[in-house]
Amino acid sequence: MVMQLHGARDYFDCTEAVIVTDGEVAEDAQRVAEKLRIKILRLAADRSLPPKPEPPNTRKSSELRGDSSTFDDIWEQYVVPLSGRTLAGSRGRTNTLLAVDWSGVKRLTSGVRPQFIPIEVFRQAIGRLMERGLVTRHEINEDHVGRASSGVVLILSQVPLFEHLNGPSRLVLRDPSSAKKSTATL
Repeated sequence: MVMQLHGARDYFDCTEAVIVTDGEVAEDAQRVAEKLRIKILRLAADRSLPPKPEPPNTRKSSELRGDSSTFDDIWEQYVVPLSGRTLAGSRGRTNTLLAVDWSGVKRLTSGVRPQFIPIEVFRQAIGRLMERGLVTRHEINEDHVGRASSGVVLILSQVPLFEHLNGPSRLVLRDPSSAKKSTATL
C-alpha cells in the first residue's frame, strides 16, 4: 500500500501522501513510509458495525437469527477466545492464532508463515454475511490485498452463526435453529 501510494503521489504530482488507519502497520511498511516521506496517521478504531439500509418488506438478519448480534458481540464472544488455538481446516491444513485483539488476528498460516489480518477484513465479511446471508472467499480477497480469505473463512467458521460451504468456498448465515444447537454445545 505504501509503494502504491508513493507511485500515485509522484504520478499525480502531489505534494504530500498520507495513510490513515485504525489498525496496525507492519514495521517494514513504517520504515518504507518514513523513507518515502509518507505520513501515517493512526485513528482510534471504530468498533461498531454501521447500520445498513434495508430493502422494504424484509426482516432484519437479527430477526432471522432470533437475537441482536453485532460485530462487537461476535468478535468478543466467538473470535477473541480463539487466541492461542490451532484451527484445522477441511483439508487438514492448520492455522495457529497467535493473538486476537481489536486490531485483528496474528496467525501462523498452514505454511508456517506469519500473517496479520486486520479487523476490518473480518468486519467487512461479517457485514456481508449479516446483510446478504453469505460472503465468498473471492469477495473477501477482492476487499483485502493480503489474500487472507482462507484464514478469515477458517476463523469465522468457528462462529456458530456461520457455516462454511464449498463450491464455491463461502460462509453462509446458519439457520437459526442449527445455530442455537451449536451454541449450546460450546
